[in-house]
Amino acid sequence: MKESFELTQTSTGGESAFSSFKRTLTEFAYGFFVLLQVIGLSAWDLFLPKIGGPTSVLALSTLLMVVLLGAISTWTISRMVLVAIVLALSFIYIYLFRNSVFLFCLIAILAGQGFTPKRLIKTDLYFRGFGVALIVTLSFLGILPMSGRGEQLTGNFFTSFSYGFLSPNTLGFLVLIVGLDAYLHVSQKWQKVSILVLALFFESLLKYLTGILGVMTLIIVSIFFHKGKSNQTAMTARYRIFCLASVLFFLFATFGSCYIAKNYNSTDTVWNFANKLFSLRFPIWQYYYEGWPPSLFGNIIYVDQSTVGLIGFGAFDGSYLYFLLKYGWVAISIILLAMIYALKHTKDYFSRRILVLFVAVTLVTGIPETPGFLVAYSPFFLLLGSLFINSSSKGDPAAKELRN
Repeated sequence: MKESFELTQTSTGGESAFSSFKRTLTEFAYGFFVLLQVIGLSAWDLFLPKIGGPTSVLALSTLLMVVLLGAISTWTISRMVLVAIVLALSFIYIYLFRNSVFLFCLIAILAGQGFTPKRLIKTDLYFRGFGVALIVTLSFLGILPMSGRGEQLTGNFFTSFSYGFLSPNTLGFLVLIVGLDAYLHVSQKWQKVSILVLALFFESLLKYLTGILGVMTLIIVSIFFHKGKSNQTAMTARYRIFCLASVLFFLFATFGSCYIAKNYNSTDTVWNFANKLFSLRFPIWQYYYEGWPPSLFGNIIYVDQSTVGLIGFGAFDGSYLYFLLKYGWVAISIILLAMIYALKHTKDYFSRRILVLFVAVTLVTGIPETPGFLVAYSPFFLLLGSLFINSSSKGDPAAKELRN
C-alpha cells in the first residue's frame, strides 16, 4: 500500500506527473466529447452524419474513455456500490433498448467522478463555448447555413437553420448552458451581470422563450442564494428550502405531466388556454401517454420527426413525461434519487452554488424541452457524479486526489 502511494506522489509531496497527465487527458477527453455533441447539433452533421449526438458510437466511446481515466484512482466502498448499481442498470437498458438517452445519463454519472465540480464547469465552458463560437463563425463565413428551412436535407420536419445549428432552440439552449458555466466561472459582480445581460440579449434575439425562462431562473436563484451579510444559519435554511422545493417541483412536474396527458380535453376552453401557454404540447403528451402508458422499465417508442402524419409531427417535448414513458418508473426514480443524494451530501458553499443553479435551470427547462437537451447540451449528469465522489466521504482518498 505504501509503495502504491509513493508511485502517485512526488518527492516534494505535491501532485505527481502521472496524476497531472491523467487529469489533463481526462479534461481533453471530455472536451472532445463536448465538441462532438456541439457538432452533432449543427449543420455540420449533414457532412459528417452520426458523428455526434448523445447516442453516437464515437461519443459514447469517448465518454467511456473519460470513465476509465476517472477509475484510475483510489476506490471506496460507496463508490463501488454506485458503480455496481449503475452497471446493473446499464446492462438492463442495453438489453431492452440497445442504445438510449438514459444509458448515456448513467455513463455520464460515472464519467463525472473524474472531475471536481470546479474543473468540470471550467472544462465544459471552454470546450462548449469554443464549439458554439466555431459553428456560428462558420455560418458567417458561408460554410454552414445561417438561416432557412432544412427538412428536405435532414429529414426532420423541425429543421430550421440558425447560425449553423439545426434550430434556434438548439443554439438557444447551448447559449444558456455556456452562460451558466461562465456565470459560475467568473468572480467579479460586473462580470456576472454582463453575462446575464448578454445571455438575455441572445435568447431574445433567437426568440427562444425557454432560454429566457432559464436565464430568469438563474437570476432569481442567484438572488435567493446571495451570501451578502447572511450568516451560516440563514444560508443553511435557504438551502434546505431549495432542496425541498426541488424535490416537490420534480414530483409535481412528473405527476402533473401525467395528469395533463390523461385528462386533456380539446373541447374545453380552460384546457385549450393552458395548451396554448405550453405551445400546444398537451395533445402530443396525450397521444404518447395513451399509446405507451407508464411501466417499470419503459416502452419502445419510435419518435419519427420526418412525417406530418403524427400528432405534433412526431415531436415529443417534455422531459419528465418522456423519461417516464420511454424508460419507466425506474429511470425517473434514479434521476430523482441522484439529485436528492447530491443535494443532501454537498457541503461546501461553491459546490452547492454550482449544484443549485444547475438543478434549478434543469428542472424548469425540463418541462417544455426534450430529454436530449438535458443530456447532450449540459454537464448536469456529470456534475451529479462529480459531487458524489467529492462529498461521499470527508476523508475519501479519491476525492483528495481529484482536488490536488
